[in-house]
Amino acid sequence: MPVVSLMPWPVLTALAAVVTVVAGLVPPIALASVGWAQAPDIGFWSMIALGTRGWLLAHGAGVPIASGTLTIVPLGVTALALLTGSGVAGLAAAQARQEAAIELSQRERRALALRVGGVFAAAYVVCILFASALTDTANQTGRALLGGLLVGLVSGVVGAGRAVDWHPTAWWPEWAKAVPRAVLAALSVMIATGAVVGLVALLRQRHHVMALHEALVPGTAGGIVLLLLQLAWLPNLVLWCGSWALGAGFSMGTGSLVSPAHNLTGMLPAIPVLGAIGPNGPGPRPTLLWLLSGVLAGGIAAAVVVRSRRAARFDETALVGGLAGVLAGLSFWLLALTSNGNLGGARLVGVGARLLPLLVMAPTVMGISGLTTGLALGWIRAVRAPRDASDVVASGEEEALSEPQDDVEPID
Repeated sequence: MPVVSLMPWPVLTALAAVVTVVAGLVPPIALASVGWAQAPDIGFWSMIALGTRGWLLAHGAGVPIASGTLTIVPLGVTALALLTGSGVAGLAAAQARQEAAIELSQRERRALALRVGGVFAAAYVVCILFASALTDTANQTGRALLGGLLVGLVSGVVGAGRAVDWHPTAWWPEWAKAVPRAVLAALSVMIATGAVVGLVALLRQRHHVMALHEALVPGTAGGIVLLLLQLAWLPNLVLWCGSWALGAGFSMGTGSLVSPAHNLTGMLPAIPVLGAIGPNGPGPRPTLLWLLSGVLAGGIAAAVVVRSRRAARFDETALVGGLAGVLAGLSFWLLALTSNGNLGGARLVGVGARLLPLLVMAPTVMGISGLTTGLALGWIRAVRAPRDASDVVASGEEEALSEPQDDVEPID
């Protein structure tokens, strides 16, 4: 379907970035407005500034709170910005492709996607700078600009690449084209595992969670705001639970540990969802079964890659499977890195996945599992190949013998 040309694509791309910013500002400002309705003595512009600070927090800029500085990025808001940005950047890229008026090669499509993504990211960063200046968060401007640049580039390039039909892996070897799918499959396993771990913990500790919620006496409006705020950090919690399932665990501040083997926490902030953390002491032995999630993720990554290597020997499938598992583990570590931060000052510093143990355990467990799975699948394929070939030959001979010999002349 052709895109109606309304303006040059650079202008449309910059406008798309502004639309993404406005769409991202709406949820935090709406939440701040609910609080403003409960406390009307707070100035209107103070409410707008509070919502804008929440939006900047989604890009890495810390927000001052009573006990220090909150730096844990609400990945739910960040994900919303990425989805919105990729969608509107795709519209701008479709306009740019239409202006070219010729069939583009993959190299030209790549250049066009990068140009659109670059203009989108530049306009997005300018909006970040403007918002940072208005909210007087100059000491956090650098973090916000870096986060805005990453969000702008990722959403802009991904959206534009999809719109212009650019395939970044087109020039890769056939086996390597399956690696991104394998990594994505393994990440999906770990994210699903983290979600299930969190849900099980909430169900087990639901009475404690509800007691914390009622102790805050939030009221109806405050309860809705409290729920939405916790949902904004839900992806962070899922990643922390995924780290827990891998055995690395997570921390709720200095000197604390939450893992399948042992819990060691002090006084926790009065946030209802944190009531799902179990009591201190050794964990039940059955919880150690969650460690198999990393084995499953690495095995699935290997299976996806090996499937694309139908003629490979078992040593090749083992190496490719191990590579896919290691890359999946490193990718999960990078995601966990974005989810960490401070929940204030003093002992509430360094909240989130335990990064050093996770850096060791995630690539190791998934890599070994991928290596083993790749070796097993390659060996099974090698064993079956001669058998299948002999079956084909045998079936061919049977068909030849069963065919009528029409070309044989009768003897007079």
